[in-house]
Amino acid sequence: MPTACVIDPARRLVLSRTWGVVRVDEMLALNEAIASDPRFRPDFSQFVDMGAVTEVDIATDVLRLFVAKVPFGAGARRALVAGSDVVFGMARMYETLAEGRHGEFQIFRDVDLALDWLGFGAESAALRALLAAAPPLGSTPPAS
Repeated sequence: MPTACVIDPARRLVLSRTWGVVRVDEMLALNEAIASDPRFRPDFSQFVDMGAVTEVDIATDVLRLFVAKVPFGAGARRALVAGSDVVFGMARMYETLAEGRHGEFQIFRDVDLALDWLGFGAESAALRALLAAAPPLGSTPPAS
């Protein structure tokens, strides 16, 4: 599962996108990358674009482990965009298991609605471009 992530301290926002097959080890690695970044704060908002996910390979019992390791805290607002019924179902299971422990969490089918709910609707195009330009985690960005 390729994943890209941008932490924007000025906006107090974490943007991430995931595509392909979602596996728990890679989702845990994403959470670790977010939590270990010195710019990150647990009360930041989060936007997760899973619109291009093709398969979810996460068992419910392992999803509990993922929920326990989410770095976001009670003050966070988190929006996830699901591109398929499978992703939507996984997000609903996450929501149930998390029981509000990691702030407010909403699932959307539309990127613009998700960004609007987070308070960034007017910046939708700029945020999409920022995230699209982010290299996948674990890769080396091109030299400037």
